[in-house]
Amino acid sequence: MHDALWEKVQFLNQKKSFTPSRIFNGEFLLSGLIRCPKCGAAMVASRSKTKTGESVNRLYYSCGAFRSKGSSVCSANSIQKQAAEDEIMKRLAKVLSEKRILTAIVDRINHKLTTRTIPAPVGANAH
Repeated sequence: MHDALWEKVQFLNQKKSFTPSRIFNGEFLLSGLIRCPKCGAAMVASRSKTKTGESVNRLYYSCGAFRSKGSSVCSANSIQKQAAEDEIMKRLAKVLSEKRILTAIVDRINHKLTTRTIPAPVGANAH
């Protein structure tokens, strides 16, 4: 009895350790950064095919909770990849074109650079 249980546990552990291959070529810059408007979960890469099943990739960001847990948790709330990225870039360009915001960002980065501590080289304190 214990051997059968042991074998089942080993099989399940091996099954869980499998990492599926990546199905997308290219980058989804906003994965994990934009949120589902319904549940707040991270939006993740998604694609669809035509109704005839031909391989024409339509790329989207979809609710990660829906993708992993199904419709009992949320709905897809998909947005086209290019539309989402174009809108974010447009908003970023608008924000960064405001001098006070850009100056504040640069000042904050420079402050972090000047106040960071750099570890001493190994063996520097050895006499």
